[in-house]
Amino acid sequence: MKYRLLFAASLAVTLALPAIGQQKEERPPADVPNQPMTILIPEQDLAARNPRPLSPQIDWVTDADYPPEAWRNGEEGLVRYELVVSPEGRVTGCRITQSEATPALEAETCRLLRERARFEPATDGEGKPVSSPFKGAVQWERREPELGAGSFTVKVAFTLDERGNTRNCRILERSGEIPVNMVRSFERNPCPGRNGVPARDADGRPVARDVVLTMTVESMPAASSGAQGDD
Repeated sequence: MKYRLLFAASLAVTLALPAIGQQKEERPPADVPNQPMTILIPEQDLAARNPRPLSPQIDWVTDADYPPEAWRNGEEGLVRYELVVSPEGRVTGCRITQSEATPALEAETCRLLRERARFEPATDGEGKPVSSPFKGAVQWERREPELGAGSFTVKVAFTLDERGNTRNCRILERSGEIPVNMVRSFERNPCPGRNGVPARDADGRPVARDVVLTMTVESMPAASSGAQGDD
């Protein structure tokens, strides 16, 4: 433990209280030397700090890292971990502290963290790099893109009234491989939201319009990188 030295002048205060029925005797104050008094106060270890990630943690484990077998089996869950970060800022140890996922996802979590996580190392009270723990969590969740997972068609109808509001919204057709997240979105509100801008007739007066909106998405394998690079 380090200490700071603070010096304070010692003060002597003399209180003279006369006894009852006696005259106060005047005496010169005692000659007290003004000696410094030493007080020891612990210093805070301002140079000490925890390890700091050098890249966003969201990039350490991504949706694209989902093991294919775990994806097919519908495996999901939250994985909490604790890393050991070396004085060089690299991950030298990884252990699972709590998990709702399968052993396969736990193992993949540690593998990816060892490979990708880099840190500005922790330091001690003197500012020297030291080994230190770092805790975090990864949520494995099977998610699909709203567009690109499959081909589908959705047709909706609604009325745009004179105030520019959407009324009488309904789904006329829904077919193909619609992603689950988009199905939920369509079920909540399949039509465009209110924008407050009405249609107008030739004389400029706001009028109501019945609208049919068809959205068709075609998804196919991407061309190979070699084919795209051909002249």
